[in-house]
Amino acid sequence: PSTSLLGQDPGCLFTFFNIFFSPDPPRSPSVHLSRTINGSGQILEGSSVTLTCSSDANPAANYTWFKENKDSPKSEEQMFTISDITAEDGGLYICVAQNKLGQQNSTVQVSVGSGKLRISSAAEFKEDPQDP
Repeated sequence: PSTSLLGQDPGCLFTFFNIFFSPDPPRSPSVHLSRTINGSGQILEGSSVTLTCSSDANPAANYTWFKENKDSPKSEEQMFTISDITAEDGGLYICVAQNKLGQQNSTVQVSVGSGKLRISSAAEFKEDPQDP
């Protein structure tokens, strides 16, 4: 209870606060690649390799994996696993991360038998012209 400074009847004083938290601002995708090799740590025939594509895009990105010179996707998941790998599985793999603000591609070169995995990122960015 409180008494008004003007001598009016005592009453209750309520204070309300409206606190608004702004969500993360929209961001186009930026792509980060990582890989996991099961076995000795080298990519040898018969081993398993998991390629992971990640992004801090807002809204969240959708992922698609392609192999060089192939039109059909290898995977439409964030992680792509090549099990029982053979020499024919070697080559350039492309991860496409896309949301309504644009897309970014990153590539990873898989060399079977050499024990080397080279990663290069930020190869290409395309902004969606339909959004302001």
